[in-house]
Amino acid sequence: MIARGSESAGVATSNSNQFSSRVLESVHLSYWHDAATDMGVQQLQSELERLTEQQPRISVVLVVPSGTPLSGNAARQSAVEMLGRLGASIQRVGIAIEGGGFSLAAIRMMFSGIALLARPRFEWRIFRSREELGPWLVDADAGATLQQVSRALVELSESDGVSHEG
Repeated sequence: MIARGSESAGVATSNSNQFSSRVLESVHLSYWHDAATDMGVQQLQSELERLTEQQPRISVVLVVPSGTPLSGNAARQSAVEMLGRLGASIQRVGIAIEGGGFSLAAIRMMFSGIALLARPRFEWRIFRSREELGPWLVDADAGATLQQVSRALVELSESDGVSHEG
């Protein structure tokens, strides 16, 4: 499922058909190109588990761009289960849902439902944009600078989730 992965200067990255991700210190950043599926959530969980082997407490950031479809029930249930398994290692989750209108409201409600079912014991915040999310993450002392977070989110948003390697 992982189409491309690399690690340089302590920054791990990966791409799948659903999301691109990057790790900065104890922060896992993911930019979703498509609606999450059960397999996509399992891939995210695998990446988070690998990070918790190196960092005992992590921050998780998800960016959902405008036009991203809603995830199905299987993906939502997998997300609830993942949060239950990894909850002790997660310090905070920040979700930037970009765009507006009905799509934004529906995705916001979906994430609120996941939080309601998972009952996280960590900070869970939903933002209107990645620009709002960056300062919150840095203020939370997640170990990455605002410049690093902003640059990583731009780079992830520009990746298309398709492998360009031979």
